[in-house]
Amino acid sequence: MDQDFYISEKDWNKIQNYAQEAYSTEKSEIGGMLVAIEDEDGDWELKDPVILKQQISAGNCVLDKDDLALYYTKVGTKLKKKNFRFVWWHSHHTMKAFWSGTDLTAIKEYSDGDFSFALVVNLDEEYKLRVSVWKPFEVHEDVDLVIMTKEKKVPQRIQDEVADKCSRIIPQYTSYNKGKYTAGKSNQMTLMDTKDTKAGCPKYNQELSGDSPDYIYAYSMVDEMNKKYCDGRLTYEGWITMAKDINHLLKNTYDSIYRIELVTEPVLESQVMLATPHEYIAIDLTDEAQVEAEWDDWIDYKSYNASYGVD
Repeated sequence: MDQDFYISEKDWNKIQNYAQEAYSTEKSEIGGMLVAIEDEDGDWELKDPVILKQQISAGNCVLDKDDLALYYTKVGTKLKKKNFRFVWWHSHHTMKAFWSGTDLTAIKEYSDGDFSFALVVNLDEEYKLRVSVWKPFEVHEDVDLVIMTKEKKVPQRIQDEVADKCSRIIPQYTSYNKGKYTAGKSNQMTLMDTKDTKAGCPKYNQELSGDSPDYIYAYSMVDEMNKKYCDGRLTYEGWITMAKDINHLLKNTYDSIYRIELVTEPVLESQVMLATPHEYIAIDLTDEAQVEAEWDDWIDYKSYNASYGVD
């Protein structure tokens, strides 16, 4: 199916409420009707669910034929200028959402048209939405249903307060001269001890910052990677792969002194919600710079990383 199928959160919740009430009071299934209306993009919106007079039991629901005929007439008159189809829906309460033999028989009652829709739901909000094509050949396909949630508007007073009290972090410049790195001072503070927020990166990182394009690029990419990891869009393996690609670009395109630390999975899992992006950015010291750096600092740096399982 090339089309998309969607329903508003309000209408979806109405179906769920019908199902919950029938189970709470009668431990039964319940069914009803709604309509699918084709929009200007050729997709289908399911809307206006209703229940009709019916007989219900734990394993079946039978709609009253007279009430159903009245529904068809009323809705057909109202929507006669639109391309729409009737949708039969019913619940399976605590059972899985699947097509029973009884359901398949009910679906075939719509075979006199060109195609039809049927929806089954359960109390866990699982569902199956079936599109049945009857002409010229009989074909059935279960498709995805998108539940359109309303975007919640943030109150204006909250918007004003955030704008008044919050400002974007602007990384400060770090200079390099004769093997020494001089970090600018930050006017930011953290709500926890520095060691608790480190992601297993070099001790230099707590001071590192910069306004050069390569540093800003590294910082923004770490921020994006961590957000994707937190909301499940990026696995640990994906995080590492992305970090390696960014490091390659930093080295070969920017000729940068910065790199992203390849932390272990336990470190990333435990620190990703706490550490800020700059704590994942390290200085890629060359052999010459290592000679000129203080060996105590260098050993501390490697020891700290080793304690977190970082290369």
